Amino acid sequence: MKRRSVIVLVTAIFLFLAIGSQNVEADIYFSNGGTNTVDYPMYDHLYVLDSHLGVPTTVNLVTGGHIEEKSMYAYDNSQVSISGGSIGKDLTAAGSSQVDMFSGSIGRDLWAYHNSCIRIFSGSIGNGVLLPGSGQIDIYGGSIGGPLQGGYGQVNIYGGSIGNSAAATGSMQLNIFGGLIMGGLAAQNTGQVSISGGSISGNLWAYNNSQITITGSGFNYPYGIVTGSGLLTGVLANGDFMNTYFNTYNDARIVLVPVPGAVLLGLLGLSVAGWKLRKRKEL
Repeated sequence: MKRRSVIVLVTAIFLFLAIGSQNVEADIYFSNGGTNTVDYPMYDHLYVLDSHLGVPTTVNLVTGGHIEEKSMYAYDNSQVSISGGSIGKDLTAAGSSQVDMFSGSIGRDLWAYHNSCIRIFSGSIGNGVLLPGSGQIDIYGGSIGGPLQGGYGQVNIYGGSIGNSAAATGSMQLNIFGGLIMGGLAAQNTGQVSISGGSISGNLWAYNNSQITITGSGFNYPYGIVTGSGLLTGVLANGDFMNTYFNTYNDARIVLVPVPGAVLLGLLGLSVAGWKLRKRKEL
């Protein structure tokens, strides 16, 4: 009996030492309905949610704040502001959450689900920006190391750089007003892409029933629908030059649209020419 008690005691001590010597992970939740500042290291996943009364929670990740090798999740109507610090892995926004990134870094991917809204003003994202839900992402600056891909929702690019390709699949709307896409640009299924500025290093690809609309002037193709493959040159609406190969497949198409101001000037020119013609006839 005494021998069995000793065995049990030794086994318990061994298990305690074995389990106690390991780091036990525990997720961290901010759901107090208040404003919280993270300026210190964290070693667990961080979740930001509304309070139990439905009041949104705000988390400010500032200089000195680090989520080491873990991810951050924003849910409900919560708000996240990143103005320094770093997230080791992913940042995921879901529900109707709002994320603003002014500086700092995300080690891996940025995900947008549901009706979330993300604005990127500066900072760096190690891999890609992914929009599998119906959210919205506005990119004003910063650098994205990998691709931008989305099946639904809307992405507006005003500036910054994307280190790989960009693709609008499903029913996604991608609007490009500026910035740099270092790879190709693809539209698939019923995806819609609108280009009025920016620089695209790779080719344009349109598949299925998708459409790529390009607004500008001086194109080497006439305004309207362009299909097949070739080299497209011209000046985009914001003054950026386009010199890009394109390919269309199935019922996909590229549509060239004149700058609205150019249309008005053209109509004005036609009206002036018509007036002069009438005056000559009167004389």
